[in-house]
Amino acid sequence: MTTVAHFLEAVLLHPAVATLFAFGGIALGIVIRKIALHRLSLLVAAAMGTLLAVTLFDVLPDAKQFLTWPALLLACASGYLLLWAIGKYVYHVCPACALNDLEHANPHLARTAMMLMVALGLHCTMDGLGIAFGDSLLGRPDIGLVTGISVHKMPEGLALILLLLGAGIERKKAMRWALGVESMTIVGGVIGFYLADSTSTFLLGLLFAHVGGGFFYMIVSAITGILGQHAENPRYAQHALVSSASFISSAVILSLATK
Repeated sequence: MTTVAHFLEAVLLHPAVATLFAFGGIALGIVIRKIALHRLSLLVAAAMGTLLAVTLFDVLPDAKQFLTWPALLLACASGYLLLWAIGKYVYHVCPACALNDLEHANPHLARTAMMLMVALGLHCTMDGLGIAFGDSLLGRPDIGLVTGISVHKMPEGLALILLLLGAGIERKKAMRWALGVESMTIVGGVIGFYLADSTSTFLLGLLFAHVGGGFFYMIVSAITGILGQHAENPRYAQHALVSSASFISSAVILSLATK
């Protein structure tokens, strides 16, 4: 019974919570498409602030317990470089980071939709893996990590559906694709659960730090996307304020949760 309960909690509940946030973003994009497009960059700024706090104060410290500094840095670098390579040679791994692609309809995207699905499917799978590895390393639910991933899932799902609709893909088909891709988070949770049971804490630490490196890539990509907006009034100060407030509040909450 304990194993079944742990499976349901670690594999289904925690990744499902994050996935539901993505579904909420997808629904929001369908219902208020035009309004959501103009507010997306602020949502991204808030989500990246939270994700940075979770990476610095939750993911990396947990991984460091089982790794030396060189191993930690190499694992982070590998996670960053993997997503960089996919983003450069396949398609944006983080759709919320590709803000400029959402400003106008992009019919060319329809011809590369399969590559987009593969890239984002990998990203979502890594989110699920991160949740499973975090729970396994701590021996308890990693609430901070689940919260951080869930928060960034909202603008991710929102951006994904806007991206597909902007490509001219029919609404129902775009919704099915978006829901399917975001559901890969649960698949990642299942894979991570079984890997964690047969993997040493050292390797788990490496994998967890690898996921953290991927989070750094998403944060850098989001900053690049915001700075590269083509809007007449990009509102950099407003974005910085939102992101800073999100980072500080998340860091405080994480510090209180670990006491």
